[in-house]
Amino acid sequence: MGQLFDLDERRLLSADEASGRGSSRGAAASMWDLETGREIQRFEGHTERIRAVAFSPDGKQVLTGAGRGGDLSFRSSDNSARLWDVATGKEVRRFVGHTGYVHTVQFSPNGVWVLTAARDSTARVWERASGRELFLFSGLDYVAHVSPMVAFSPDGREIVGLLAGGHGIRVWRAATGKELYTIGRDRGFFDSVEFSPDARLLLTASSAGTAGTWDTSTGTQVEAFTGHANSVQQAAFAANGQIVITASADHSVRLWDADTGREMKRFEHPGPVSMFVTSRSGKRLIARWTIETKGSVSHCASLWDVDSGREITRLTTDVEGIVGFALTDEKLLVTHAGKPAALYDGASGEIVRRYK
Repeated sequence: MGQLFDLDERRLLSADEASGRGSSRGAAASMWDLETGREIQRFEGHTERIRAVAFSPDGKQVLTGAGRGGDLSFRSSDNSARLWDVATGKEVRRFVGHTGYVHTVQFSPNGVWVLTAARDSTARVWERASGRELFLFSGLDYVAHVSPMVAFSPDGREIVGLLAGGHGIRVWRAATGKELYTIGRDRGFFDSVEFSPDARLLLTASSAGTAGTWDTSTGTQVEAFTGHANSVQQAAFAANGQIVITASADHSVRLWDADTGREMKRFEHPGPVSMFVTSRSGKRLIARWTIETKGSVSHCASLWDVDSGREITRLTTDVEGIVGFALTDEKLLVTHAGKPAALYDGASGEIVRRYK
């Protein structure tokens, strides 16, 4: 992920997607005041493109991950994750060991550990205070998905990982690195996985056109969400775990009752939907989709009011280069590769400002 709001949704953390090797400025991440558009701090030092950023739970530090793209035969001068002080912009610590670019960085909920995942098909757990590597998990998927392929549970007790090729889901004990269980695929391949807010369930999306919830204590399936006519690209919880949202190549985003598996609402698009982001309250949803006309593919995005089912605005330009979305009930932030980020009004869909 190339951008992120902090917990009070007043600051934005973004990666300079155009910087890195060959750039006179070097690779950097920037922190912005969301209201004024002013750059508050700049974190500069990576020698390759920054691909992931994260705020610490207390908001006082920033974590970045970097590396050069391509296959593993390409040599990169920097496959590191780095810890930065927000107040000074200075590098605090470096986490080195990955042999492929780092595409996922995350703090544990208590802030004690750092989790990284990279193109080398591994995830690693580090001690934040010392930079010491604690655990190494191998055999993970190496393509960065719309949701993290490896993540801490909300209570910090477990870590879930998507296995290479989507062939399964594996769960480890965070404190010991011990494997707890593996969920194998059935008819399709897993495309995404995440914990419920209370950490009692896992939610998966599958190329078989289904989503499912799984008991985290046993690894057994609890509920199935069926009805999509094509692969489910992403599934996520909303409304504090009461609702499941799915995005599918059948052109729809659907809302389901998490307990019963009943479809509650549907948002139709002109083309296959590849991903979505919701605001924390669940009142806004942005979905990215594609449409093919005369042999060319157009990349678009739709911003929805979830309660009314109204499409607030549709983005039809520069969407192909979008790195990511960040969304509140009032604002939509769109980050592009090599271009200024754009802030939209969440009610009208009009551009408020650009962050240069």
